[in-house]
Amino acid sequence: MADPPRRVSSFDGLMLTAADFAAEQQHHRGMRYLHNRLHGYALEGLDVEAEPLRLGLEPVCAGEARERWLGELIITGHEDPESPVPGPDGGVAFARRVEQPQLAVVAAGAAPAAGLLLARSTRSTDHTVKVDTSVRRPLGPG
Repeated sequence: MADPPRRVSSFDGLMLTAADFAAEQQHHRGMRYLHNRLHGYALEGLDVEAEPLRLGLEPVCAGEARERWLGELIITGHEDPESPVPGPDGGVAFARRVEQPQLAVVAAGAAPAAGLLLARSTRSTDHTVKVDTSVRRPLGPG
């Protein structure tokens, strides 16, 4: 059985550390993840179409000599540091993190479990692009 969720139990006079705040945030992220899993795709309504194709895609070889490429469009969570402040060791620390989705094209079958596979695309020698959204799968455990 998976490790059950844990959260900080606050009371007056409790001394909190950075680890306690990190645990609290991890609890909320985990609960949001489980909630999204309960309801299916977290990105309902996000469609992928081949026209117009505006991603700068590098070919992912499908075995043959670049006569066609095959790639999978995925979306993952990404965090960027924000609000630099003086750190405890004299360096720079960041007081905030900005959570954003990030699109990427990866080789077929290389999508990470924490990402959402949106579509598989192929381009033939005549540069025709085909998009297959039937490969979309629910988010896997992170």
